[in-house]
Amino acid sequence: MQMKQIALAVAAAAASLSAQTSVHASLTPAQADAAIGAGRVVYNAGASAPTNITYEAFIRMCQDGTAAVFTHANLGAHATPGDAVLGNNLAYACKLRTDLTGLPTGWGGNDMVFVTSVEGGSINSVVGMSTNAAQQVNFLNNFGATTTCVNSGFTTTDGRALPIWRSCGRGKLRAHGGFSDVERQLWNNNFTADPAASDYVAPPAGVTLSQVSATAVNAYQPFALAVSNALYEALQTAQGIPGSTRYYDLNRDGDFADLGETVLCLLGNASPACQPNITKRQYASITNNNPASPTKTDWAWLVGTPGIGQKVNLCRRADTSGTQKSSEMYFLGNPVLRWADRAGARPAANSVDSTASFNVFEGSGTGNAKECLSGVDLNNNGTVDGGTTPASWSIGVLSAENTWGPGETWKYVKLDGVAVNEDSLHVQSSCRGAYDFAMQLILHRNTAGGVTPAAVNTFYTKLVGDMASLSLPAITGIWRGADTACFGGKGGNNAQVFTR
Repeated sequence: MQMKQIALAVAAAAASLSAQTSVHASLTPAQADAAIGAGRVVYNAGASAPTNITYEAFIRMCQDGTAAVFTHANLGAHATPGDAVLGNNLAYACKLRTDLTGLPTGWGGNDMVFVTSVEGGSINSVVGMSTNAAQQVNFLNNFGATTTCVNSGFTTTDGRALPIWRSCGRGKLRAHGGFSDVERQLWNNNFTADPAASDYVAPPAGVTLSQVSATAVNAYQPFALAVSNALYEALQTAQGIPGSTRYYDLNRDGDFADLGETVLCLLGNASPACQPNITKRQYASITNNNPASPTKTDWAWLVGTPGIGQKVNLCRRADTSGTQKSSEMYFLGNPVLRWADRAGARPAANSVDSTASFNVFEGSGTGNAKECLSGVDLNNNGTVDGGTTPASWSIGVLSAENTWGPGETWKYVKLDGVAVNEDSLHVQSSCRGAYDFAMQLILHRNTAGGVTPAAVNTFYTKLVGDMASLSLPAITGIWRGADTACFGGKGGNNAQVFTR
């Protein structure tokens, strides 16, 4: 009798362990498909910069051990969402927790999938809402049915070691909404321009733009000026930096006694103390489209004799980019200064303004801009974006989450005397109010037009609140308005200056 009871107890324990393993196993492609079929899915398109913060907010809604990451990329290494090797098409799937408030009815305790595409950038948070027939945005789809996701054998590097499925198929679908560096109103001039114009952007098909709402996330993203290594060294030399001792209060404690705050600068040193400076006025003069400006002739106006005859290479982003719209808003006041009312004038230089001495490259992605700045074929396609070389003098704007990748040689410079990368997260100077070139993250939705289903709208509302929470880990290149160390905000309007 006792042996029978022991056997029954062992069987019960084994059954319990089996049930726990089943409940807490990471979702498979087939389970992801089932969740999508049940309607528990969000199709999100837009900016790449919020990838990491969005991922962190999502994963915290998951039951432990149930989450998995899916990618279209042919992954060859461990990675975490936000890493370039995972590509532009991702999905996260898990079983949602049962103790959360704010989830859509019936979603708690069930499997769901968050499918996200960052190809094309911020503009696709709006244009991605086009009807399926007019779609240009790829999303992962049919995870375990008509396409094959392969278990890569690699896991996330965020301490969770979530399994990553690679080589998943994708197709063009309609986005429910998405995150953007700036609100859709900053593209209104592009949407309404002459279709033959170089800055025209086709508005979303089957969508009334006025029905696309812009919800501010209480989180901010700094941007920065970046230059080629050759221009960096020329600027340092012109400003008398090499061989001199320079000072920079990295932790803003009122002294220069901490590590890295007092530096004997050598040529090429990229630390904040040794960075050369460019003013807002100077960069605005380069990035505008005034052909008569001496800034379009060579670099002599900025560095003197060594700049004579040196071509000016502007490595900007395309009009569809939130980085580009942030740059135009900050440096040129476009579109709020109503340049479009001036007989069709456009303030920002683009590729049609290129001359023998002024080369304007428009990159669709951040990687294209960094390749132009580095003068190196980073994507191994046989050419260098922008036609630059390592000896070229080039300049552009990058979002501040960017750090050097393999082969990259560009460097940040100070803007009006302040470095964006005082700290390892590239947020301190912006957060504390010393550095103004930053934008508030925006979520675009369309509930009035029926593009964003009610359940997805509810999920987005919870996600936005969680993204702004200080309980999330610190993210490179993004600071939260709830942080009491930070000064001021924009109140959901990126045309506004920072105020408290």
